[in-house]
Amino acid sequence: MSYQQSTSHYRTNQRLRAAPTGMLLAAPVSVYEEDDQPVIRKAEGSLAHQTIIIPDVKVFEPLDTEATPQTLFPPRECTDHLGFQTVRFINTQDPTCMLVYTDGSCRRNGTPGATAGCALHFRPPGQTPYGHIYGVISFRLEDTGPDGNKTPHTSNRAELRAVIGILQMHWDSEEQKKLVIATDSQYVAKGATGWGKDWNRRDWRRSRGEPVLNRDLWEWLFQKLRDTQELGLEVSFWWIPCHLNTFAHAAAQEAADFTRTWR
Repeated sequence: MSYQQSTSHYRTNQRLRAAPTGMLLAAPVSVYEEDDQPVIRKAEGSLAHQTIIIPDVKVFEPLDTEATPQTLFPPRECTDHLGFQTVRFINTQDPTCMLVYTDGSCRRNGTPGATAGCALHFRPPGQTPYGHIYGVISFRLEDTGPDGNKTPHTSNRAELRAVIGILQMHWDSEEQKKLVIATDSQYVAKGATGWGKDWNRRDWRRSRGEPVLNRDLWEWLFQKLRDTQELGLEVSFWWIPCHLNTFAHAAAQEAADFTRTWR
């Protein structure tokens, strides 16, 4: 299924591994809830390697070097895009700053039969005006890229696609003004905050002259980052170790076996 062949909502019920200590996550079930979430942006058309201006994107650096996402961004009540009380991971020192965990996983990575899944975790489970929800969006990586070309599944593509999924959501419709994307992929974190400008300057080639892999997703990511900034939401990336991203990682692993892609 392609990026353009999708609508807005779907549900999955897949067992997940236990969440890391301190995340206050109770139920081992992934459900993409249809209400308590930011509005989903419509899918874009083919990028076809348009000229992309690489935005300035910061690395998130906590003042306390010992801080973890769980200690610095505990679950807190806030207001969603419909004006209802909800819960997000909010910075203890800045109530306008929220965090979303993201991860991608690929089974049989590097082989012709590889399948990849993506996940983003934006709130703990709990009761809401819409019923009980779980705060995880997980989906199988699409077989084609945004340019319409078929591409093999890899872990790096899954990591990138998960972040793009975050930026396809209208977080700007909520009360926070800053979004921290927590990822355990240095490929994504460094590419988004530094390498991308070097690649673009070298006509999408690495330092030794090899073409940059996953250019289609990188260009899409940078376009989404620009769009998000223009809507007034400041985005930064925080690289975190894998053991602090257990819940999103488990959801991405499960999603590699899904048949449904982004909705």
